[in-house]
Amino acid sequence: MTHLGIMLSVVMLVAVALLGGCERQGPPKPIGSATNKHVEETPAPPSRGTADLMIEKMKTPMDDARQVENVIQGTADRTSQETDQANR
Repeated sequence: MTHLGIMLSVVMLVAVALLGGCERQGPPKPIGSATNKHVEETPAPPSRGTADLMIEKMKTPMDDARQVENVIQGTADRTSQETDQANR
């Protein structure tokens, strides 16, 4: 083979490789679209239900804290009354 034949063969191989690689690519995705398959397949949870659930989770400790506060306040009032009666 001549030098020209070898160069022509190399150029043809490179051209076929580049064209074959370009055909395998899909169309470009829009900007901001998800690139991970698990993100695309997972449906978004309803936001309102989640917010209500979070509020309920916050209410429970607050209710418990109010009950404890009332018990402590009641105990402090009784102790204060007993101390007043003992001092008289």
